[in-house]
Amino acid sequence: DARRAGRSDQDLAIAAALAAARGLPAEPPFRPLLPPLPATLPHTAVAGAGGVPYGLMDDPDNQAQPAMALDLGGTERLMVAGGPQSGRTTFCRTLISSLAARCSPSQVWLYVVENQPGGLSAYADLPHCGAVAGSGEPDRVRRIVTWLASEVERRRLSRLTPGEPSSPVIVFVIDGWECFEDRGSPDWYETPLLATLRSVVAGGPPVGIHTVAAGGHDMLRGKTPDLFSQRLFLPFAREETRRSYLSSGMVSPPVLPGRAIEAASGLHVQVCLPPDHIPTARHSRPADLAKQFPPLPAVVPLARLEGAAIGVGGPDVTPVELDLFDLGPHLVLVSGPSGSGRSNAALVMATVLLRAGVQVLAIAPPRSPLVQSLPGARTLAGTSFADADLREAVADFDRYAVVVDDFDQITITARQENFDTLPTLLQDIVAPSSLGRRALVLAGDATPVLEGQRRSMAGEVTEMLRSGTRFLLTPASRVHAREHGVNLEPDQFFAGPPGRGYAGTARRLDLVQFAVL
Repeated sequence: DARRAGRSDQDLAIAAALAAARGLPAEPPFRPLLPPLPATLPHTAVAGAGGVPYGLMDDPDNQAQPAMALDLGGTERLMVAGGPQSGRTTFCRTLISSLAARCSPSQVWLYVVENQPGGLSAYADLPHCGAVAGSGEPDRVRRIVTWLASEVERRRLSRLTPGEPSSPVIVFVIDGWECFEDRGSPDWYETPLLATLRSVVAGGPPVGIHTVAAGGHDMLRGKTPDLFSQRLFLPFAREETRRSYLSSGMVSPPVLPGRAIEAASGLHVQVCLPPDHIPTARHSRPADLAKQFPPLPAVVPLARLEGAAIGVGGPDVTPVELDLFDLGPHLVLVSGPSGSGRSNAALVMATVLLRAGVQVLAIAPPRSPLVQSLPGARTLAGTSFADADLREAVADFDRYAVVVDDFDQITITARQENFDTLPTLLQDIVAPSSLGRRALVLAGDATPVLEGQRRSMAGEVTEMLRSGTRFLLTPASRVHAREHGVNLEPDQFFAGPPGRGYAGTARRLDLVQFAVL
């Protein structure tokens, strides 16, 4: 029957030998070669490995298939490069899942940046995780990188201090290095933030801060590969791309998702698949939780803020307070294009001042909410005023602030005495001697004044840029920012939401979001 089925005598003999061998009470014969790496590998295949395992390596010369893992106590710097659908995000998910399953938040803190949404935001609820930020949150990404750089320096210095308590290991996962270094973009150039990130990659491992980066072909074109001591290359759209970064004599692995080659040794690696579910978080004390980097909200109700707070911002997204009388400075300039939220900013500051018992004179065009929706203030509605009108309005005030909305549309005519032009009330307030007694807030578009197209209030604006607090709302270009005395990098420009901008005092610059009534 077997012969009629087309099987040869040789096939029959082999089948008979195999069947007989299964019936013998003997140990299986020695296999001179290990089986090839599987095309898919569950995370349980490396469950017993040390460190934070993420894959399996094939070492045929030594007849070994050791687990690949991130050594949290070592100094290796790991990068993974590959084309679309090659398994880069799978690698990140596997690494994060493995870390969460093996380590407690008191041991390891996690921070993640993903250039394109890939499901990593689901890990944000882990107690280990301080942030999962996307490329659409450049301010949040910048806060994380800046803090990591300062933490590297702090830990480096603390090593010199005996008895300093140990800090948790930090793992910074970047899924899409192009978020920082997109050499394919015609507008890209090397920024100080990229230099800061490179310093974190290079100096972090000796002090327990590990950056694990995944990216595409652009990641391999500059200085970046030299930063990493361990480089895994997943498949690219063309195998020639991967081959160009390997030594001659290295054998390319099969083109499979998750199948990589380690550039230094030429050994093949199969990245594990992550578990279907995110590992259950262990119970943690609040003191063990990772330092958080929350997103800056688009809407901040003023009713939720206390005291002199006018919004939230800064590195930790905390309330931003306005003190124009005790600590100063007593001058505030709010500048931005139409629709940037400058009128709301003026209204919020005036409201906070009134709540603090400060008398307010509000000056604005008739349609401004500053003269329509500010009970408790004395208002002057219009676009042209005599200085005598302003002085009469504040004649019975003690400690007060003048708040002007759309100041670029307003003209104040100074008094004349013996052919001399006397200073206006606003020019008097600008003087340093007014601190503690009087304050001035100008809201509007300062660009025409700074460009010399409008002379009204030019002196006040210049002094505010020099010694006051300035809020630059929704900056859209480098030229616009520099005119206001603010130097920004490409990731720091944005067009919204209204009320978002940079607060600058002396040498400090913070991103803030104004509250709304």
